[in-house]
Amino acid sequence: MGILVALFNVCSGVCFITVYAIIIFEKLLKNETMKLKPMHLTSKQDSYFVGFASLLGAIISYYSIAIFSRRAIFIGGHFIMGVLLCISGYYIHINQPELVLLSFCSFVVVYQATQGSCMYIYVAEIVVNEVAMGLALLCMMLSMTV
Repeated sequence: MGILVALFNVCSGVCFITVYAIIIFEKLLKNETMKLKPMHLTSKQDSYFVGFASLLGAIISYYSIAIFSRRAIFIGGHFIMGVLLCISGYYIHINQPELVLLSFCSFVVVYQATQGSCMYIYVAEIVVNEVAMGLALLCMMLSMTV
């Protein structure tokens, strides 16, 4: 069960945001069809916003783990993240860099508040020995490299 929780954590799509955010923003900024208003932020500044959103979500996770049940955090977090990924894809499709930044930051806050920081608590609560916990975390780290 711990391995499944760790793999669900990786399958949430956070690697897509953290690894490819700069590339996505660069392509959106270079897009010639966006003539209405230029975005005043660079792709590097956008990545700063995503990093700050991650920090904010990690701070929120301290309170979310104390208030909500583990099941609500796990299932609700994945549902909200799925909706935010669909919204992000739509905004990328219609070339709205400001809305893409907003949806990426929202996704990262929800990820950190539900899955990112809380995943280690899930695994520690459901695994009975250290070897199984280490194996679950190893599987998570190995699947992130793929």
